[in-house]
Amino acid sequence: MWLYDPDQEVLTALNGSNLELLLDVPNSDIQRIASNQSEADTWVRNNVRNYTKGVRFRYISVGNEVQPSDLDAMFLLQAMQNIERAVSDLGVKVSNGFSGFPPSSGSFTPDSRIFFTPVIDFLVT
Repeated sequence: MWLYDPDQEVLTALNGSNLELLLDVPNSDIQRIASNQSEADTWVRNNVRNYTKGVRFRYISVGNEVQPSDLDAMFLLQAMQNIERAVSDLGVKVSNGFSGFPPSSGSFTPDSRIFFTPVIDFLVT
C-alpha cells in the first residue's frame, strides 16, 4: 500500500493489517529534513517508529515527483541520506518517487542528469 502522507489516523488503522507500506515524506518536508539529522530522526520517530509494532514499513519515499526545477530539488539527496540514517536499524529502504509515465519510457534530459545522477548513485548504494 502506498501512503502519500503520514496520516496518524491511517497509520493507526493499519495496525495489524499485515500490509506492506510505502510511506512518502511529503515534498513540503524535504528542506526541513535535509537541514539536519535530528529533523529526520524526529520525522521517522513520529511517523514510522511509533507504528512499527503493527505496521510493516517496506519503503520510505522521500518526495514525490520532485522535478529538478522545484525549489526542494536541491535538498532531496541530503533529505534521503538523513532518512536513510534514521531508519538504518529498521530494515526499511529509502526511495524516491520520480516522475514520468509510463516509467519504462522515462528518460532524463541532459539538464536533469545533474540533479538525478547523485540521487540514483545513492539509491544504488
